[in-house]
Amino acid sequence: MNPDTVFSLFDSEPENQGENPNKEITNLSEHPYVLMGLFTRMIIRGEESIQNTIEFLKAIKMDSSFDFETNTAFSRYMLYTAGFNHLSKLSLEDPLHQDTLLEKAGEDFLTACDKAIQFFQSREEYEKCALIKKFSDFINFSQNKLPL
Repeated sequence: MNPDTVFSLFDSEPENQGENPNKEITNLSEHPYVLMGLFTRMIIRGEESIQNTIEFLKAIKMDSSFDFETNTAFSRYMLYTAGFNHLSKLSLEDPLHQDTLLEKAGEDFLTACDKAIQFFQSREEYEKCALIKKFSDFINFSQNKLPL
């Protein structure tokens, strides 16, 4: 086998390199399914992770100056804010986002929405609650779960 011929296979450019077959999504991390999943998993599993971390720190008998309550509150704030940032990238005006929400959103997504609304209500961040509620209502209404 001649190494020159093997490496020459990689020299030419693909025929449609400049064309994007899916012009709507250029970055996988911006796909609505990924954004929904990030929001859902962060909210649902994040609380458990924070609690496990705090329990671990208590178990190893952290320095007494370590404030567990403040750390827990800050961690929860970071968790919910990061989750909200992922959700806020979704648009109910975009047909791809609508279709993805309708096809992929389940009980976990609605549970995450409810938890996030409760968190932001406790912090009186009602603008965030309103946006999250839009997504929750969109899913509930489309699944005929909301009263008319």
